[in-house]
Amino acid sequence: MTDKVKTAWGALVAVIVLMFCACICGLVLGGLISANILLWHWIISML
Repeated sequence: MTDKVKTAWGALVAVIVLMFCACICGLVLGGLISANILLWHWIISML
């Protein structure tokens, strides 16, 4: 029973960590894409 509980907790923690990393990566990528779009708009408007 204890081994199963440990395995379940390990899997749960792994899933939470993966979700957390995915959220951070998504935020970083979203921020970079937004910054790129704003930068391009600014460059085009300056031309």
